[in-house]
Order: sequence, then structure tokens, then C-alpha cells
Amino acid sequence: MKLGMCIFKHARFTTDLTGDTELCLLILPGYRHAARQLAKKISGLPEKLYTFTVSEGVGHRTLRQNALLWAVCAEMAGKSGQNTEPEDVYRRILDKYGVHETLIVPLDAVQRLPNVFKSVEVSGVTHVDGAEMARVRCTYGSSAYDAAQMSALIEGLLAEAADCEVNTAEMQYLDCELIRNEK
Repeated sequence: MKLGMCIFKHARFTTDLTGDTELCLLILPGYRHAARQLAKKISGLPEKLYTFTVSEGVGHRTLRQNALLWAVCAEMAGKSGQNTEPEDVYRRILDKYGVHETLIVPLDAVQRLPNVFKSVEVSGVTHVDGAEMARVRCTYGSSAYDAAQMSALIEGLLAEAADCEVNTAEMQYLDCELIRNEK
């Protein structure tokens, strides 16, 4: 049974005074939400023995993937018939297919989030220990993506491009099989 995955950079072991040992992982920013979801799943499991497997992570998104993303965004913007810029298409695609994280932050911290995230959307206000906090949906820009995340983003983009009758087959960077298998 596979519960999920997340990418981590470093690991360390800690042992408390009772002799219990914990494995602590430094999770990369784009995988914090996945790590939280995985932790929730694990904490809900019955108490018994489980196996933990580690494998080599997927590399950072490639320049070829990035070139394809922007070429398709430019074609879609041109086909829209409005004053749509490639950046507008990119933001819409990120919002729909990108990597998101939901944060609970102090209200005055919301204004600093665009320094870290490509898109920030306040979805509500909640109270934590009596303090008013913002619930914020944050979207990472594709420069923070690994190759697998970028492939998923591109697949969503290509599906929408086909719906807009953009002929992606003629684009210079469209060798999808190569893009999916690039390391």
C-alpha cells in the first residue's frame, strides 16, 4: 500500500530520553502540503509495523520543459483574440494545474506572501488561539517545480491548448515523450 510521496533534502535522527528514535526530514517547499497529507494518513493508521522506502528524487524542471510551457502559453494567448498575454495564460494554468499550499497566517503576513508564491488568494478568516488568521491558497511558480510537477503542469496546458485549437504538434519543443522522460 502506497500512501503518498514527498521530496526531502536532508534527514536526521533524534533519540529522546526514553530511547525512542524519530526520523526528521527537511521537506522541500513544493512538497509541504504533500508531507502534511502524508502525515495525516500515517497518523490515522492502526498501530503496527510499516515499511518506509526512500528513493532518489526527480530532478528540477528542465529548460526544455520551460521553453515548451512558454511557447504554448504564447500560442494560446495569440489565439484568444483578446489582449491576453502569455503571462495571463501561465497564471490561469498554474491556478488550475499547479502546486498549491494552503496556509494559515496572521492577517498582516498576507502582504508578504507574494514574495514567495506566484499567486496568493485569501479564502477566509479563522481564529487560532483567539487570534484572527487568514486562510490563504498559495501557488508556487513553475521555477520551483521538479520535472514530474512540470510534466503534470504541461499535460494540463496541452489539454487546454487542444481545446483552444492550438496546433501544438507544430511547435518547436513539443517532443512530449522526450519531455516526460527527461531527467
